Amino acid sequence: MKEKYIIKNHTLEKCLDKNIKDLTIPEGINKILKDAFEDCIYLEKISFVNINDKTFYIENSCFKNCPIKYVNLSGNIKFKDNTFPSDSIESIHLSKNFNFNELTKFLSYFGGNLFRITVEKNNIFGYESTNGVLYSTFMGEKKIFFYPPKKKDERFVIPKNIAGIDFSDDIKNDYIKYIEFPEDFSFYNLTLDCPNLVTVKVCGDKDILKTSNFKKICQEK
Repeated sequence: MKEKYIIKNHTLEKCLDKNIKDLTIPEGINKILKDAFEDCIYLEKISFVNINDKTFYIENSCFKNCPIKYVNLSGNIKFKDNTFPSDSIESIHLSKNFNFNELTKFLSYFGGNLFRITVEKNNIFGYESTNGVLYSTFMGEKKIFFYPPKKKDERFVIPKNIAGIDFSDDIKNDYIKYIEFPEDFSFYNLTLDCPNLVTVKVCGDKDILKTSNFKKICQEK
Protein backbone atom coordinates (compact mmCIF):
# COMPACT_ATOMS: atom_id res chain seq x y z
CA MET A 1 0.00 0.00 0.00
CA LYS A 2 1.43 3.36 -1.04
CA GLU A 3 2.32 5.72 1.79
CA LYS A 4 0.22 8.91 1.93
CA TYR A 5 2.57 11.01 4.04
CA ILE A 6 6.20 11.59 4.93
CA ILE A 7 6.29 11.43 8.76
CA LYS A 8 9.43 11.82 10.88
CA ASN A 9 9.72 12.29 14.64
CA HIS A 10 5.95 12.83 15.10
CA THR A 11 6.03 15.51 12.38
CA LEU A 12 4.01 15.31 9.18
CA GLU A 13 6.40 16.79 6.62
CA LYS A 14 4.60 16.19 3.34
CA CYS A 15 1.41 14.77 1.88
CA LEU A 16 2.20 12.47 -1.05
CA ASP A 17 -1.40 12.00 -2.18
CA LYS A 18 -2.47 15.06 -4.17
CA ASN A 19 -5.92 13.53 -4.68
CA ILE A 20 -6.75 13.42 -0.98
CA LYS A 21 -10.28 14.67 -0.23
CA ASP A 22 -10.81 13.93 3.46
CA LEU A 23 -7.95 14.22 5.97
CA THR A 24 -7.91 12.81 9.49
CA ILE A 25 -4.60 13.64 11.16
CA PRO A 26 -2.84 10.34 11.91
CA GLU A 27 -2.33 9.36 15.55
CA GLY A 28 0.98 10.30 17.13
CA ILE A 29 1.46 13.47 15.06
CA ASN A 30 2.09 16.74 16.91
CA LYS A 31 3.27 19.01 14.11
CA ILE A 32 2.61 19.74 10.43
CA LEU A 33 5.31 21.51 8.44
CA LYS A 34 4.95 24.50 6.13
CA ASP A 35 3.39 23.71 2.73
CA ALA A 36 2.83 20.08 3.72
CA PHE A 37 -0.52 19.95 1.89
CA GLU A 38 0.13 22.64 -0.69
CA ASP A 39 -1.87 22.20 -3.91
CA CYS A 40 -3.99 19.33 -2.60
CA ILE A 41 -6.77 20.79 -4.72
CA TYR A 42 -9.41 18.22 -3.73
CA LEU A 43 -8.93 18.46 0.03
CA GLU A 44 -12.20 19.71 1.55
CA LYS A 45 -12.43 18.12 5.02
CA ILE A 46 -9.92 18.05 7.90
CA SER A 47 -10.29 16.41 11.29
CA PHE A 48 -7.93 16.75 14.26
CA VAL A 49 -9.74 14.20 16.45
CA ASN A 50 -6.69 11.94 16.82
CA ILE A 51 -4.28 14.50 18.26
CA ASN A 52 -3.06 13.89 21.81
CA ASP A 53 -3.09 16.18 24.83
CA LYS A 54 0.15 17.89 23.85
CA THR A 55 0.24 21.17 21.92
CA PHE A 56 -0.22 20.58 18.19
CA TYR A 57 1.62 22.97 15.85
CA ILE A 58 0.66 23.85 12.28
CA GLU A 59 3.11 25.98 10.33
CA ASN A 60 2.52 28.70 7.72
CA SER A 61 0.76 27.97 4.44
CA CYS A 62 0.24 24.37 5.46
CA PHE A 63 -2.96 24.09 3.42
CA LYS A 64 -2.08 26.53 0.66
CA ASN A 65 -4.38 26.25 -2.37
CA CYS A 66 -6.62 23.70 -0.66
CA PRO A 67 -10.40 24.30 -1.00
CA ILE A 68 -11.12 23.38 2.63
CA LYS A 69 -14.81 23.59 3.56
CA TYR A 70 -15.01 21.71 6.87
CA VAL A 71 -12.66 21.54 9.88
CA ASN A 72 -13.12 19.47 13.05
CA LEU A 73 -11.10 21.28 15.73
CA SER A 74 -9.85 19.51 18.84
CA GLY A 75 -7.36 19.97 21.65
CA ASN A 76 -4.65 22.61 21.82
CA ILE A 77 -3.89 23.50 18.20
CA LYS A 78 -1.48 26.35 17.48
CA PHE A 79 -1.67 27.87 14.01
CA LYS A 80 -0.65 30.96 12.05
CA ASP A 81 -2.84 33.57 10.37
CA ASN A 82 -2.31 31.92 6.97
CA THR A 83 -2.35 28.25 8.01
CA PHE A 84 -5.80 27.69 6.48
CA PRO A 85 -7.40 29.42 3.48
CA SER A 86 -9.17 32.58 4.58
CA ASP A 87 -12.21 32.40 2.32
CA SER A 88 -13.28 28.78 1.84
CA ILE A 89 -14.14 27.26 5.24
CA GLU A 90 -17.92 26.94 5.51
CA SER A 91 -18.42 24.78 8.59
CA ILE A 92 -16.50 23.90 11.77
CA HIS A 93 -17.08 21.47 14.60
CA LEU A 94 -15.63 22.14 18.07
CA SER A 95 -14.65 19.25 20.29
CA LYS A 96 -15.36 19.50 24.00
CA ASN A 97 -11.75 20.52 24.73
CA PHE A 98 -10.71 22.83 21.87
CA ASN A 99 -8.57 25.67 23.22
CA PHE A 100 -10.53 28.88 23.91
CA ASN A 101 -7.80 31.31 22.82
CA GLU A 102 -7.23 29.47 19.56
CA LEU A 103 -10.95 29.58 18.80
CA THR A 104 -11.05 33.38 18.88
CA LYS A 105 -8.02 33.48 16.57
CA PHE A 106 -9.55 30.93 14.22
CA LEU A 107 -12.80 32.88 13.89
CA SER A 108 -10.92 36.16 13.34
CA TYR A 109 -8.65 34.73 10.65
CA PHE A 110 -10.82 32.14 8.91
CA GLY A 111 -14.45 32.71 9.96
CA GLY A 112 -15.54 35.09 7.21
CA ASN A 113 -17.18 32.42 5.06
CA LEU A 114 -18.78 30.28 7.78
CA PHE A 115 -22.43 29.33 7.61
CA ARG A 116 -22.53 26.74 10.40
CA ILE A 117 -20.80 25.93 13.70
CA THR A 118 -21.47 22.78 15.72
CA VAL A 119 -20.15 21.85 19.17
CA GLU A 120 -19.60 18.55 20.96
CA LYS A 121 -21.74 18.15 24.07
CA ASN A 122 -20.24 19.04 27.46
CA ASN A 123 -17.71 21.48 26.03
CA ILE A 124 -15.39 22.41 28.90
CA PHE A 125 -15.29 26.10 27.92
CA GLY A 126 -19.06 26.54 27.99
CA TYR A 127 -19.66 26.62 24.24
CA GLU A 128 -22.75 25.23 22.56
CA SER A 129 -24.50 25.75 19.26
CA THR A 130 -28.10 26.03 18.15
CA ASN A 131 -29.05 26.15 14.47
CA GLY A 132 -25.43 26.77 13.55
CA VAL A 133 -24.98 29.78 15.86
CA LEU A 134 -22.25 29.63 18.52
CA TYR A 135 -23.12 30.58 22.12
CA SER A 136 -20.93 30.86 25.21
CA THR A 137 -21.76 30.66 28.91
CA PHE A 138 -19.64 32.40 31.53
CA MET A 139 -20.56 32.93 35.19
CA GLY A 140 -24.12 31.88 34.48
CA GLU A 141 -24.67 34.30 31.57
CA LYS A 142 -25.29 32.86 28.12
CA LYS A 143 -24.39 35.07 25.15
CA ILE A 144 -24.07 34.97 21.39
CA PHE A 145 -20.40 34.26 20.71
CA PHE A 146 -20.40 34.16 16.92
CA TYR A 147 -23.09 34.41 14.26
CA PRO A 148 -21.86 32.84 10.99
CA PRO A 149 -21.54 35.58 8.33
CA LYS A 150 -22.80 33.32 5.53
CA LYS A 151 -25.67 31.66 7.38
CA LYS A 152 -28.58 31.98 4.95
CA ASP A 153 -31.53 32.27 7.34
CA GLU A 154 -33.48 35.49 6.82
CA ARG A 155 -34.88 35.49 10.38
CA PHE A 156 -32.94 35.39 13.66
CA VAL A 157 -35.11 35.14 16.76
CA ILE A 158 -32.71 35.24 19.69
CA PRO A 159 -33.65 32.79 22.47
CA LYS A 160 -35.11 34.30 25.65
CA ASN A 161 -32.23 33.17 27.86
CA ILE A 162 -29.56 35.05 25.87
CA ALA A 163 -28.14 38.02 27.81
CA GLY A 164 -26.09 39.75 25.11
CA ILE A 165 -23.27 39.30 22.64
CA ASP A 166 -19.69 38.23 23.32
CA PHE A 167 -16.35 38.19 21.47
CA SER A 168 -16.79 40.55 18.50
CA ASP A 169 -19.74 42.76 19.65
CA ASP A 170 -21.31 42.55 16.22
CA ILE A 171 -23.57 40.45 14.06
CA LYS A 172 -22.35 40.49 10.47
CA ASN A 173 -24.50 38.74 7.90
CA ASP A 174 -25.70 39.42 4.35
CA TYR A 175 -28.92 37.40 4.56
CA ILE A 176 -30.70 38.49 7.75
CA LYS A 177 -33.82 40.57 7.16
CA TYR A 178 -35.46 40.22 10.57
CA ILE A 179 -34.02 40.08 14.11
CA GLU A 180 -35.95 39.73 17.34
CA PHE A 181 -34.29 40.42 20.71
CA PRO A 182 -35.48 39.04 24.06
CA GLU A 183 -36.57 41.37 26.86
CA ASP A 184 -33.38 41.32 28.96
CA PHE A 185 -30.87 41.44 26.11
CA SER A 186 -27.97 43.88 26.65
CA PHE A 187 -27.36 46.10 23.62
CA TYR A 188 -24.09 47.49 24.98
CA ASN A 189 -21.65 48.11 22.08
CA LEU A 190 -23.77 45.99 19.75
CA THR A 191 -23.34 46.66 16.04
CA LEU A 192 -25.44 45.13 13.29
CA ASP A 193 -23.61 44.83 9.99
CA CYS A 194 -26.53 43.36 8.04
CA PRO A 195 -27.09 45.24 4.77
CA ASN A 196 -30.43 43.53 4.03
CA LEU A 197 -31.90 43.95 7.52
CA VAL A 198 -35.39 45.46 7.40
CA THR A 199 -37.00 44.78 10.78
CA VAL A 200 -35.74 44.67 14.37
CA LYS A 201 -38.09 43.75 17.20
CA VAL A 202 -37.37 44.12 20.90
CA CYS A 203 -39.22 41.87 23.41
CA GLY A 204 -42.01 41.17 20.97
CA ASP A 205 -43.01 44.83 20.74
CA LYS A 206 -43.86 46.70 17.53
CA ASP A 207 -41.23 47.36 14.88
CA ILE A 208 -39.24 50.26 16.32
CA LEU A 209 -35.81 50.17 14.74
CA LYS A 210 -34.19 50.30 11.33
CA THR A 211 -30.63 49.29 10.47
CA SER A 212 -29.42 52.85 9.87
CA ASN A 213 -30.22 54.14 13.38
CA PHE A 214 -30.13 50.95 15.38
CA LYS A 215 -27.07 51.74 17.48
CA LYS A 216 -28.19 55.29 18.29
CA ILE A 217 -31.66 54.24 19.46
CA CYS A 218 -30.28 51.45 21.62
CA GLN A 219 -27.95 53.84 23.41
CA GLU A 220 -30.89 56.14 24.16
CA LYS A 221 -33.14 53.43 25.58
